[in-house]
Amino acid sequence: MLFERYSSHYEIGDVILFDVSVGQIPWIHRVIGSRETPGGLYEYLTKGDNNLKTDYGAYANQSRWLRGESVYGRVVAVLPQIGQFALLMDEIPFLRVLFIVLVALLYLVSKNGVQ
Repeated sequence: MLFERYSSHYEIGDVILFDVSVGQIPWIHRVIGSRETPGGLYEYLTKGDNNLKTDYGAYANQSRWLRGESVYGRVVAVLPQIGQFALLMDEIPFLRVLFIVLVALLYLVSKNGVQ
């Protein structure tokens, strides 16, 4: 997944990467609502595409709206199923080592091949 980091404002329909709470894996959900606070900051309401309910109340401190500073960025490209590979490497440590070795070998081959 590729994402554009930190924008001043996200639009309805944007898919964003954000922190739900400290110590949890960040979520990737679609913005379905936004509002500007009296202080000029933006807050968002999000929903997972496969979820029936919004994320209302699921944000840090049980907040009803996601604060803009919790957003890492907007998703601009996705590689389908790449997350499954990452989970598999977590479950089987040997795959992680094998992947690192393969990347290193590809780097060395490409570096030696370029004159």
